[in-house]
Amino acid sequence: MDPQKKQTLDQVNAAIDAVEKARADKSLTPIQKHQLEDAFTKLREAEISLIQLQQQELIDTLTQDAQALQALSLTIAQSAGKLSDIANIMAKVANVIQTLVNAVTAGLASGLTSGLL
Repeated sequence: MDPQKKQTLDQVNAAIDAVEKARADKSLTPIQKHQLEDAFTKLREAEISLIQLQQQELIDTLTQDAQALQALSLTIAQSAGKLSDIANIMAKVANVIQTLVNAVTAGLASGLTSGLL
């Protein structure tokens, strides 16, 4: 995650903490409580969006890495027979990475992202 996105997420999390502490105040009016509930909900939505953006960036990077490894393993396998073991290892790693990407992507699509990244 680039520094600006990380800083934004940190600020959102700090705001969530502040709202959470404010919600504990017993002297709040019902209107104030409702306003804090709305603020909390909106901040959580922003937090989720930022996390999903980070996850998508990671998926994109991993996909590119897996494709590069697969291409390199094919090149190595074609260029020299004695490097075929290395090419096979790289191909397996590329496949494992792609499997992870597919699982995370499926999890994102179904809303089951907790613990995947």
